[in-house]
Amino acid sequence: MDDNLNFLSWVSPRKHRAIFWLCFFCVVVVASVYCFQVLHAATYTWDGGGVTNDWSDCDNWSTNVCPGASDIAQFDGTSTKDATIDASFTGTVAGIYICDGVSCGSGAYTGTVTQERALVINTSNFKIYSGAFHGSSNVLHTISGGAKYLIAGGVFMAPSSTL
Repeated sequence: MDDNLNFLSWVSPRKHRAIFWLCFFCVVVVASVYCFQVLHAATYTWDGGGVTNDWSDCDNWSTNVCPGASDIAQFDGTSTKDATIDASFTGTVAGIYICDGVSCGSGAYTGTVTQERALVINTSNFKIYSGAFHGSSNVLHTISGGAKYLIAGGVFMAPSSTL
């Protein structure tokens, strides 16, 4: 083979190894970051322990942590306290599950979740089995990344803006 056609012919074998290990290290770092995000996705259950009804009041969530963009927000029989998706919340979660006693195994949520800010559900689903979800006027409700609506019970009042 003509050495002029081999683009690495000018690189010594020692540098070949260095390039290989550098590429290998980059792949490991990228894979680790991806796995870290996937492994830290969690389900946070509304326990209503906060002073307010606000979604952004992390005391209302199990382990006192608000759900983030890669997490599922779950409402079940743990609390019947109403919840408000308020302006202080970041606005993105992986999914929302409003459970009955069968779908989540923790009893039925009988409260109301009211949407008062734009909401994005980015990878998991929006499931309603009990309780109520009220989309307020002039707020966007977006499902993306393959997520789907499943309304098998409860009450869903769509926002008057874009759904």
